[in-house]
This record gives sequence, structure tokens and C-alpha cells, in this order.
Amino acid sequence: MGVQAVWRSARAARRRAFELAVYAAAQAEEMAVLAEHLNRNGFELRNTSQSLFPKVRQWQAMLSSPVVLAAMPWALRRLFGRPLRRR
Repeated sequence: MGVQAVWRSARAARRRAFELAVYAAAQAEEMAVLAEHLNRNGFELRNTSQSLFPKVRQWQAMLSSPVVLAAMPWALRRLFGRPLRRR
């Protein structure tokens, strides 16, 4: 391996390290913005989740029952206006 090849690979490594540092700085800035937004609106999010999660659990319990799962294709066909296939 010649000196030129070593110099080129070192230059490529420096360039990649610089690009990675720029990317990491941008990601850190985005995370800081998200953290600040969460800190500002955290109370509202907590109250929303406390009122929303029980409703989601109720729907999840209802939709996981076998009768509802068996009727789901029929309901979707009726919803989209597609007739049943005749065989």
C-alpha cells in the first residue's frame, strides 16, 4: 500500500467523520426541540392519555373477540359497498 493510498483513505475517513458529526449535531438539535416540546406540553399529554387509554382498551377488548373477528370481512365489504362473491 503506497503513501498516496494511505493519504486518500485518511482523507475519506476524516470526511466521513465530519459528515457523521454534522448528522449527530442535527439529531441532537431535533431531540432537544422534542424534549423541550414534551416538557412544555407534558401535563396535557398525560391527561389526554389518562382519558384515552381506557377507551382504547375497551375497543381492543371488543375487537379481539372471535365473533367480531369472524364478522370483520363482512363488515368491511358492506362498508366499502362490495357485494359478496358468489362461488
